[in-house]
Amino acid sequence: MFSLRIVNVDHYMSPPKSGLDLTYSQFRGNQIKSVPVIRIFGSTPTGSKSCLHVHGVFPYVVVPYSGMEDAGRAMYQLASSLDKAINVSMGTSYSKKQHVFKIVQISGRPFYGFHSQDHQFLKIFFYNPLIIKRACDLLQNGAVCGTQFQIHEGHVPFILQFFIDYNLYGMSFINLKSVVLREEVNAPDLAPGTLTKESFCELEADAVAVDILNRLTVQGELAVNPGLAAIWEEEKERLQKDGLESSQRPTPQKTMSEILLMDRLKDNLRFQGSCKVQLRETIPYPAVSQRSTGSEILDASVLDTHSLTSLV
Repeated sequence: MFSLRIVNVDHYMSPPKSGLDLTYSQFRGNQIKSVPVIRIFGSTPTGSKSCLHVHGVFPYVVVPYSGMEDAGRAMYQLASSLDKAINVSMGTSYSKKQHVFKIVQISGRPFYGFHSQDHQFLKIFFYNPLIIKRACDLLQNGAVCGTQFQIHEGHVPFILQFFIDYNLYGMSFINLKSVVLREEVNAPDLAPGTLTKESFCELEADAVAVDILNRLTVQGELAVNPGLAAIWEEEKERLQKDGLESSQRPTPQKTMSEILLMDRLKDNLRFQGSCKVQLRETIPYPAVSQRSTGSEILDASVLDTHSLTSLV
């Protein structure tokens, strides 16, 4: 396992690298020319300054699926229309450049308004994170498929999307099953295609997002900021090694007034729960999700690995 403390994060666009990136889009039926790569700077548990290149993460937005036509046809039409609208807005209407990587059908609970059940959405993945703002404006203004779309996830920056999806926090560790270490630029006997260092860090490595282990640890109650929780735990271990007491404050005991107020709040909530109130959905979403065995519609919480395989 490889661990790296997250200190600084950015991203860059790069031609796909064999074994680390997808080189062909099954959805678009074309070769992929450029992919986003997330770069993380930090240090290992032993203190080695490191640079990690994470492959296989694409930015995305989510729009409601009306259900008025076949989902497959709707996804291809949306991708084609969105590509054309983006090219026109950039002053290259003659260009056939593709900006949409793929679109998948998902099911989830809308968070705009009240909704009593899950609905269907289309999750649009892009190649370049810098195109998201332009794409959202076009989708909302009715320039795509002649429809004004309500955007979900469009306000979340690419790096923050990555952190949320993979349960990562600043100053905490990113844990991976496997990485590929890069060689020094002037290393002897470099094999063709060998990746060489681009930074001055002691260690530099590449990894695929499917190997990130942090998402598997999402269970039970989390701290308000798990990144700070990790720092406190490290400080506690350091003090124990030096034979000193922990400097972390003990958990305060509940006061009698807090206990009485909490009991009163619980009684009020139980009373309100006993009152039957019929609530209507504020925004119509025609395509209601019907859960069935063998359904091809993914749950919104399922992380798409884009068919990339582990390096292990």
